[in-house]
Amino acid sequence: MIRFATWAPVIALSTAAFVPIARAQLTRPSSLHVGFYQPGVANLRDYATAPAGFYIIDYNIWTKSDGYYDRNGDRVDEVDLSQIDPSLGSVNLDLDEKAYVNALVIAWVSRRLEPFGDARYVAALVPTFVSANYRVSVYPADGTNGARAEGGAGGFGDMAFIPLGLAWSFDQKFDLSFFYTVYAPTGRYETGADDNTGVGYWGHQFQVLFYVYFLDQATALAVIPAFEVNNRISGTNVRPGSRFTLEYGISQYFTEWLELIIVNAHSLQVEDDKGSDVWWRGTRLDGKDRKNTVVVGVGAWQRFVNNTFSLTLTFVTGLLGDPAPGG
Repeated sequence: MIRFATWAPVIALSTAAFVPIARAQLTRPSSLHVGFYQPGVANLRDYATAPAGFYIIDYNIWTKSDGYYDRNGDRVDEVDLSQIDPSLGSVNLDLDEKAYVNALVIAWVSRRLEPFGDARYVAALVPTFVSANYRVSVYPADGTNGARAEGGAGGFGDMAFIPLGLAWSFDQKFDLSFFYTVYAPTGRYETGADDNTGVGYWGHQFQVLFYVYFLDQATALAVIPAFEVNNRISGTNVRPGSRFTLEYGISQYFTEWLELIIVNAHSLQVEDDKGSDVWWRGTRLDGKDRKNTVVVGVGAWQRFVNNTFSLTLTFVTGLLGDPAPGG
């Protein structure tokens, strides 16, 4: 099975270049971390219990951003650089950024395993390729001459690996699955660099997935909670806080080849960033971020002898949520 999907949240791969005149910032780790798991990327049924065999799913993700948002979801048009260097003042920002991510899922599903209650074992490997181009203009608030920076980065990104997945199906009316995912920092990373293609730390994710089916599985209701625990960022004493995501939605087949998907998701940082290098403690960038995601997707399927081709167009709105209370 090969699937091509589009996704439209904001991804910032070159945030260190936002303030090129503030070179002091480039020696510090970024304060912006949104976690590994992004709701809405996968088709809602992609985690459902599948028949035994090998599967290939190719996700193609295009993103565009014309604004910079802090971790509380507030648009930032002016940055106070005195928090970085007391001799610097405030600057206005004007930016445009485009990014592309390719995630190739290679998965294997076993036959039913009687010792585990007829569960199917699932393993998967997900290498990624990422690229981004940006244009940033910085104008000092006092009216003096500004600066402009353009550039881009590309290469292999971080890799996901599912060493343990167990999926149960009950009379084609209810599915229950558990997945443990490891995120490996295989992408290029150097603290403060403006050409990073990875985040520089390991992540561990735990998911328990629930599916309920109606009308001979033409209708599927899904609830997909996920919990992420992160390791320390390479070369720093910063460990990004753990995150919890609750994703839920409905998938409806109108014909054998036409599907409508509606998903809502809430992602919360549930733990403070920790470590002696957390320089943003007590600044505007401090706090537990959260985001709310709404996904509307339309999928079209074409079945061949041994494979299925599908094209799913997914639009993500409301990616950035309200600031957390007290955040």
